[in-house]
Amino acid sequence: KGFAKTLYAYFEALNESNYEKALKYFYPTEIVDGLIEVSEIQNTDLTALVASDIEAKSYEITNIEIESEIFNDDLNELSDTMNQMYYVVDTVKNYNKDIDSMSEEELTEIQNKIMNIEENEVEKKYTVTEGYDITVNYLVDGEPDEDYFYVFNVEGDGWMLHCGDPIGYANLNTSYWQSHFYAYGRLS
Repeated sequence: KGFAKTLYAYFEALNESNYEKALKYFYPTEIVDGLIEVSEIQNTDLTALVASDIEAKSYEITNIEIESEIFNDDLNELSDTMNQMYYVVDTVKNYNKDIDSMSEEELTEIQNKIMNIEENEVEKKYTVTEGYDITVNYLVDGEPDEDYFYVFNVEGDGWMLHCGDPIGYANLNTSYWQSHFYAYGRLS
């Protein structure tokens, strides 16, 4: 399957401590670039935030196993999540200001757009066409380990990864994501 190349490239990015590159295996490039741009507007270094969650180690994949296929409802939810992320990043990016220099009116407008994301017209920019739940066995500094990923193909952008323990989807409509949407990392 085409996703194996993406997994190897992701682990290679970790080996290189290239966290911007690693992020681009989780989200389409346009979303990652937008997140970085928004973080710079806020005088934050997104890749440094991600790097602070990841310890520099040597990773080597030893096995990739498909556990199950992801079907329509879950593929649609992944598509919706990508589209909502793009909407939020694009909304914030269009102001191109540090949050401290925004007027109350601008802050309220952004907050209302994000809080009412389902009621707003969200462009259907991304479509997830195929996906799998997989197990990746690998060595970390020579010691065996494993992680579980969703791998999914975003039409026009290629294979992306989603991991967690347990694996789950991020819904931007929750109060947590609406108040914390600025960075992504892998928690262990």
